Amino acid sequence: MLEERERPDAPKVLVAEENPAMMDLIVRTLERHGYRPIPACSGEEALRLAVREKPDLILMDVAMPLRDGYAVARALAREPETSAIPIIAFQPPERRGPARGGPGRALRAFDERRLFQQMNRALGGRRVAAGARGGA
Repeated sequence: MLEERERPDAPKVLVAEENPAMMDLIVRTLERHGYRPIPACSGEEALRLAVREKPDLILMDVAMPLRDGYAVARALAREPETSAIPIIAFQPPERRGPARGGPGRALRAFDERRLFQQMNRALGGRRVAAGARGGA
């Protein structure tokens, strides 16, 4: 797995996901593609880390404990230091549409190819120079 010190130029991606298995899958996938994941397992933790770490992108489960993804997106949008961070929301199948209160697109399940397409668009085409792929 890639260490932050090995790729200081790699985009930082905050991953807000309460399910440990899904978090592990997403983090390993991001690392494999050369990104620097920052894990958060609750909405509160995601909010704190977004302010502290200033990630390039946020991948967020909308159904999290303490503060859901919609509330986190609204809070981030209100803060000048985090309002421009793009958000991609993971949604349970019964929810539809983009994350309210944030500039996000919604993905209903983890689909690696679609995830990297969305990330590429959200990052304005900025990818890791070596090893990043648009999908697997």
